[in-house]
Amino acid sequence: MNKLEETARYWQGQGVATIPIHWKSKSPEVKTWTPYTGRLPNDEELDRWYITDHHNIGVVAGWQNLCILDFDTVDKYTSWIYWAEHNSTVAATVLLTSRIVMSARGVHLYFYTRERGRNMKLEGVDVLCDRKYALTAPSIHPSGVSYSVLQDNTPVRIQSIDQMIPPEWIQQEETKLLQQAAEAPIRKTEWSADYLGPIEKIKQHYRIEDFFPDAIPSGGNWYKVSCPLHEDRHPSAGINIEQQIFTCFTHCYGRKPLDVIGLYAKMHGISENDAIREMIKPL
Repeated sequence: MNKLEETARYWQGQGVATIPIHWKSKSPEVKTWTPYTGRLPNDEELDRWYITDHHNIGVVAGWQNLCILDFDTVDKYTSWIYWAEHNSTVAATVLLTSRIVMSARGVHLYFYTRERGRNMKLEGVDVLCDRKYALTAPSIHPSGVSYSVLQDNTPVRIQSIDQMIPPEWIQQEETKLLQQAAEAPIRKTEWSADYLGPIEKIKQHYRIEDFFPDAIPSGGNWYKVSCPLHEDRHPSAGINIEQQIFTCFTHCYGRKPLDVIGLYAKMHGISENDAIREMIKPL
């Protein structure tokens, strides 16, 4: 059994899926890897995928609530260590007892959570908790640098991803995303002039804040809310009550903000045209 298969069998034993990645690449070898967010690969697949060591291997986050902190650089990882040692007993414990892998330029830190985590893209670190994958040792980065295990421990389990992230990092990213949302064009449905009246009537009647009775003020005209478009135990979205827009920090539906019509359509899984027809009926 080569190192790739040994790694795949290790994660299989943890109840975590792996996928084969092209040699010296980050692209999956399988035609579509998303089925492995819902089922573990079987023994035949593992035997076939890793029959030689000329492959890379990716670990699928989300299984057993596995989360991976993917630090872009060692400097970013070092700054996180300083925060953990001075501000979070939980993070400091994970640092000493969990699994750590050196990537080409940075570090991957593995741990499990009891509460389902959420993906975040912060400055200098990706938080991978749901239907994402990360290369792991003994993969070879496209640059030729090998991934290596720095701390060969079984990932520990903690309560929540929020125990692992400096609050100011999250606040910094949310502030940036809210600013981008405020400046971005709102998605609009193309309608003939005959429909402009109903659209305006809808927007006068429906307020974005009506969808979120538990909205939390976060400064100015912005409020933090739980996203209704994905499982969201902790508020990871925002609304602007002046501009009447909604945006999700995880980009679960896309990056452009939604108005009340777009949000209604996404929440009900229908087109914006159908949303307008439904929303105008009681008015």
